[in-house]
Amino acid sequence: MRATMEDWALLILRVGAGITFLLHGYQKLFVGAGPLAFSRFLQAQHFPAPLFFAWIFALVEVFGGLALIAGIQTKYASGALAAERVITILGLRMARGVGFMAARGIGWELDFLLLCMAIGVYVLGTGAITAQTLFPMLQTRRRA
Repeated sequence: MRATMEDWALLILRVGAGITFLLHGYQKLFVGAGPLAFSRFLQAQHFPAPLFFAWIFALVEVFGGLALIAGIQTKYASGALAAERVITILGLRMARGVGFMAARGIGWELDFLLLCMAIGVYVLGTGAITAQTLFPMLQTRRRA
C-alpha cells in the first residue's frame, strides 16, 4: 500500500473528528450519572424525549468516533454523526437563541466545525489508511 497525501489528510481529518466525538460521547456515557445526567440537561432545554436522545447522542458519538478513528464503516458513522450535529445545532443551539459565537459561554461554532468534518469524511470517504490496512490480520478472509 502506498498512501498519497490525500490519504494522510483523510487520516488526520478522520482521527481528529473521531477523537473529539469519542471523548464527547464518553462524557455522556460514563462521567457522573451518565446518560441520565445528560438527559436532565436536555430536559432543562425542553428537548423532546430527553432520555432517549441522551442515549442516542452518547452511543452515536462513542461508536461513530471509534469507527472514524479505525476507518471502519465511515460512510455510516460520519452520516450518523453529521445528523447528530444537525439536531444539536438546530434543536439545542439555534432553537434556544444561542449565537454562532456566544458572548458568554459556548456558541455552536464547535458543533458546526464537527458537522463540517463529518460531512467531509462522508463525501471524501475513508482513504487508504485504516486499521485494516495497518493491521492486515484484521481483514476478513473470504472463502472461495
